[in-house]
Amino acid sequence: MSRDIAPFGLRMQSELKEKLEAIAKENKRSLNAEITSRLESTVSQVDELFISAEEAKLLAIESQGRIKERILKKTFRDILMGIEKGLDRVFVDLDDFNLDEMDDPTIDELLAPTEEKLKELGYDFEPNDVSFCIKLIR
Repeated sequence: MSRDIAPFGLRMQSELKEKLEAIAKENKRSLNAEITSRLESTVSQVDELFISAEEAKLLAIESQGRIKERILKKTFRDILMGIEKGLDRVFVDLDDFNLDEMDDPTIDELLAPTEEKLKELGYDFEPNDVSFCIKLIR
């Protein structure tokens, strides 16, 4: 271990650790590297006027990881609201994420975790560009 890196024991809820481990795996880095990256980005001055292209790329990739999680959460919040209202289907509008400003491979990558979870849980759904129509009653 490098001398300039001080070891630090960190306790956290198991749920948070599991989420961070999943995100770290997605980003192809260790849990420690993921936590360090998130802390560094929080502490560093992101509001600087000029940032390097490499830093912009890293920040964009990090943001995309959070977008994946937010899309998944929004989808299941909308499903729960549809259930409460007794709807036979739910339209999940993802306009707030500005996905239409991204290229198709990026959109596919951002929507993949939500599509995988919907399939895994047996939902009948149709992706419509940057939204989902999910059938609750068949």
